Amino acid sequence: IAGAIASEISVQKERDRARQLESLYSVAAVIAQPLSFKDKAQMIVDRLASITDADYVALRRVGEIPDDLELVASSNSGSLKFAATIHIPNATFLTRESFITGERFMINDYGVHPGAQQDLVAGGVQSMYFVPIKSGNRALGSISVASNSPNHFDDNHDGLIRAFSNEILSLLNSAEQEEKLLKSQESALESERQNTRVRDGLYRVSRIFAEVGDFNGKAKAALEILLNLASADWATLRVIKESEPGFHLAAAAGLAATASPPIALIAVDRIAKDKAFTEGALTVIDDYAVWPNATQYMIDIGMKSLVFLPITMNERVVGVVSVVSKKNSGFGQKSVDLLTSVADGLGNLLEISILQDKSDIAHKESQRLSEELSRSNQILEDGIITRTQELETARQLAFRGEKLAVIGQLSAGMAHDLRNPLGAIRNATYLLKNELITKGVFEGNAKLNTCIEIIDNQVNKSNQSITDLMDFARLKEATLVETNLDVVLAQALETLSQRDDIDLLKNIEPNIQPVMADGEQLQRVFVNLANNAQEAMPDGGSLTIAAKNVNGTVQITFSDTGDGISQENLEKIFDPLFTTKVKGTGLGLAVCLEIVEGHAGTISVHRNAEPPGGTTFDVRIPAYN
Repeated sequence: IAGAIASEISVQKERDRARQLESLYSVAAVIAQPLSFKDKAQMIVDRLASITDADYVALRRVGEIPDDLELVASSNSGSLKFAATIHIPNATFLTRESFITGERFMINDYGVHPGAQQDLVAGGVQSMYFVPIKSGNRALGSISVASNSPNHFDDNHDGLIRAFSNEILSLLNSAEQEEKLLKSQESALESERQNTRVRDGLYRVSRIFAEVGDFNGKAKAALEILLNLASADWATLRVIKESEPGFHLAAAAGLAATASPPIALIAVDRIAKDKAFTEGALTVIDDYAVWPNATQYMIDIGMKSLVFLPITMNERVVGVVSVVSKKNSGFGQKSVDLLTSVADGLGNLLEISILQDKSDIAHKESQRLSEELSRSNQILEDGIITRTQELETARQLAFRGEKLAVIGQLSAGMAHDLRNPLGAIRNATYLLKNELITKGVFEGNAKLNTCIEIIDNQVNKSNQSITDLMDFARLKEATLVETNLDVVLAQALETLSQRDDIDLLKNIEPNIQPVMADGEQLQRVFVNLANNAQEAMPDGGSLTIAAKNVNGTVQITFSDTGDGISQENLEKIFDPLFTTKVKGTGLGLAVCLEIVEGHAGTISVHRNAEPPGGTTFDVRIPAYN
């Protein structure tokens, strides 16, 4: 009876473990689905409430205000209402301390705990689990899990909720990256719209310069476009005349100029102190009222910032474009650059008017500006594409890291819970076989022989899977010493069980450079790759193993003549738990990748293009100088 009870308990534990693993896999599947962030969060919260038998679960995320926790998703089987936002400084002691320190709280006597939130106690909460979600030292959110039963949470709940929190961390990181990407894209689109508006304006200016017409009419039309591009209120073009000193009004644009027409002539004594007129210097005035040359007239009509753009010919000032805004500091550097470009065009137009023989200068100048803007836009678009690819790579690496962490956390418990019953099965099978032999009913009974053999094979297979998982979880940090990889490779091949139907070809170049490496770990990589290559050739073939110096690295190559790996699977083979083998665990290549990257190296794979086909793995480790 005791054995039956123990067996039932063991079976129940296995069921619980399988249920928990299924939940974690389902969470990973939810994260991978093309759903909105809130839909994914709600599905994960519902799953967490179900697997922990909790009455309440709340997932919160740090809001735009860092001290605020905003409710993202919740599961509520009772009457409690969750606050939409929790302000951390005003939160209960437990919530505040947990969020600040990063420590989780598991309280099974919440109703009498001095730090309990009274409205939760009044709602029937007896057990509470609170865990903050952090990425490094940066807080991203929190998970609250509550039960109306006392002593609800145990170590299994603790491990499970922590595993869920890791998956939720991945979800929050992914959502954050997607939001940043969206903002970047929106910013880029807004910049593109602005650039398009500028290009369109400059194109219209260029058309004006190229059209037939009088100088004053073209200048007025160009100034109107300039005002629109710079979001300014007033613009004038003044030119010199040989017949009369001073700067004469040639064109004006803007509602302010229409309501209060500018004076026709600025006399020489009025401009003697202004370098824009006397020396051709660009002048930007952010606060017109305090400018020494300000006039009460301009102040009265509301002008607050001003740009003077001189037009010169042969190092002599021949005109000035004035652009005025009713806003303080109305002209940033981009606006000034744009105004300068248009003023240059007006200078060309003025030169055409004066010389009468260079009618194409304005058009060529505007065309040049348009081409420069197009090139700038292309550079911007290329940068957005590159940044998007970088963010996607970072997201994939973060997801893979979380997956590895979960596997490591689960492996130790799985090994203990699985190996004990497997040992019992092996012992029972051995005793059963001996008993059958003693009674004389085993020999000659093919059916009994087959059954015993099946049990032994399955126990061995399960033990090997557990060993692979434990090896993956116990992967230690490499101890790097100066190492000769050709020696490590030779030692690995000595342990290889070579098949008679596979030709082993070696191509080891002389003078292989030493590397800083953990020989035992790399030997494990080489044996794994060689065994995989042999398994890929069930009908025999050839395995070529090569070693050579390549661009400051030592490259070890394993190339087989098997059926090869499909293009679809090439991108997945290093993912933990992914396998195409009937008896594989999906951890061998994941371990190889971890070891090689721990040596600052790389491992790559490709299909062989030349007959007879197959697959090639290249391992590169930096040479030691």
